[in-house]
Amino acid sequence: MHFLDARTVVFLNILTDALCVAILLMLWRQNRLRFKGLGFWLLDFLFQAIGLLLIAVREGIPLGVSVLGSNLFVMSGAVLGYLGLRRFLDLPVRVRFHGSLLALFMSLQALFLYVVPSLSGRNLVVSTVLLIICGQSTHLLLVQVHAGMSRITRGTGIIFLGFCLFSLFRIAIILLSSGPDQNFFHSDTGNLIIIITYQLLLILLAIEMTLMVNRRLLADLHVQEGKFSLLFQASPSAVVLSSMANGRILQVNDAFLHISGYSAEELLGRTTVELGLWENTEERQAVVARLARHEGIRGEETHFRRKNGEILVGLFSSEVIELQGEPQLISVIVDITRRKRAEQERERLVDDLRRALSEVKTLSGLLPICSSCKKIRDDKGYWSQVEIYLRRHTDAEFSHGICPECVRRLYPEYESDKDS
Repeated sequence: MHFLDARTVVFLNILTDALCVAILLMLWRQNRLRFKGLGFWLLDFLFQAIGLLLIAVREGIPLGVSVLGSNLFVMSGAVLGYLGLRRFLDLPVRVRFHGSLLALFMSLQALFLYVVPSLSGRNLVVSTVLLIICGQSTHLLLVQVHAGMSRITRGTGIIFLGFCLFSLFRIAIILLSSGPDQNFFHSDTGNLIIIITYQLLLILLAIEMTLMVNRRLLADLHVQEGKFSLLFQASPSAVVLSSMANGRILQVNDAFLHISGYSAEELLGRTTVELGLWENTEERQAVVARLARHEGIRGEETHFRRKNGEILVGLFSSEVIELQGEPQLISVIVDITRRKRAEQERERLVDDLRRALSEVKTLSGLLPICSSCKKIRDDKGYWSQVEIYLRRHTDAEFSHGICPECVRRLYPEYESDKDS
């Protein structure tokens, strides 16, 4: 007397396969843009469900359609699952071997269905080919992956190892069994227990694949956090992360501590208003309003106040990001105080030079001068003494005297008295 009914087992397996398909569908929709291969996994479980469905309706459809169709879907699903694992691990996918394996599998199934009808023969072929594919998956997940990924794939690899062990167990049972072949729906309790065990492993596989994706997501997130932390701290610009809701400072880098003059203990958990970091509160309110509208700020000149009261001029950039489901502000300040001071000093020097040049009167060009009386003709055509002309066009002052040569020529008596 059997306490398990084959139809009941198949019906329950179809329900659990449908549940697994639903789980893989959600997994694919959430992560299809992040990871490759998830669509292959979804097809794997969908094909398993279709294969079981063809078995369930065997008595209502041609035997060849049920047997060959169900085996084709089940084994094709297994192959797709393996190829999906390779894509998930960013490994090359080769289909020639598995295409040949499926062709040989279907040929043997047809042989044991039409030429030498044997349910045991068909089950032996199924278990052998499944052992090959699951063995490849086990080797891929436990041996072939690099050390950094093995922690992520180990659990799924153990599930595939379980498939291998039960396939070996089923092969041994078939080879050692001497009883007559039975119709599938009249299978003994032992065969039904093997089928249920395979289905339990399939359910565990769906769960473990979901966990494997989550572990990889966490690993990728940890890598990204490490990169962000490295860039955050290594940035030569001052960077501050603050809460959008209350404005409290959550994290700062060393450059921010340097330009602000505060320590990390003095900054973390407090707001910029409490610290008085903004020189102009109206400027801060305008920035907050723009960020609330999700308008990014890029390199705008802003004035801040250091701990010692000095005013800092910085190029301020800020953007709203989402961390752990909460909106946060990441702001960057490039200190340009020295540059602004240098610019102001340069402008002051330029103004001083311009002012000095404006006070200097210069003479240039061709000046017409009389070769006899030495008068100079001005722009209006009038002739003037040299000293009068220069006084009008420059700031020079004159003192009058007589050179020695003119004394000898004009006043010889003074020269004679000097000699005597």
